[in-house]
Amino acid sequence: MMGTISPVVYRGSQHGRDGWRIAAVAYTTASVLGASVIGILLGSVGSLLSTQLQEYGYLALGVLAIAYSLHEFQFIVLPHPERKRQVPEQWRRRCHPLLTAGLYGVLLGMGFTTHIPTTSYYFVALTATLSGAPVFAGFVFGLFGIARSTLIWPMVARCAQPHQVQLLINYMALTAPIVRLVNGFVLAMLGSFVLFTRLANI
Repeated sequence: MMGTISPVVYRGSQHGRDGWRIAAVAYTTASVLGASVIGILLGSVGSLLSTQLQEYGYLALGVLAIAYSLHEFQFIVLPHPERKRQVPEQWRRRCHPLLTAGLYGVLLGMGFTTHIPTTSYYFVALTATLSGAPVFAGFVFGLFGIARSTLIWPMVARCAQPHQVQLLINYMALTAPIVRLVNGFVLAMLGSFVLFTRLANI
């Protein structure tokens, strides 16, 4: 993701660090808005489900979370549906840097429209849907948008030149295995918690 945002930073660098900050704020704001809209839509769909279907859904959610934790640990291989493409590259050439940052933020905040780096996104999406509460789902997805957009802020805080941005991107790539490991533990704990609480109520 940072690789696709960094050209925006390059184009804004001629305006100084303030230009970077403005682009980062535009990207973050748009990411939260895009994520919240998706959450509200999923929560609205979930509100149409019966109580029984929601209960079955939570049981399935717990099982899937544990299964995908094993996927993150690379013990098993499960489907990872996603779009392989990132955000449209031509936007960097055709649009103003701030508009480009905003459009990138919307698509990346929505999640399913681009590459999904970790399978915890599916857990968030299913939880939002099963909640049947559009406002709560929008809030949860908004947090997802914030979490995903914060990756751009180290650029604003620490990178003064384009080559430093590339070094940061390379460093983030090296941390990918650690992210998968942490994600696996989180999915395992959340899946176990959901199953325990739901089965205890049966």
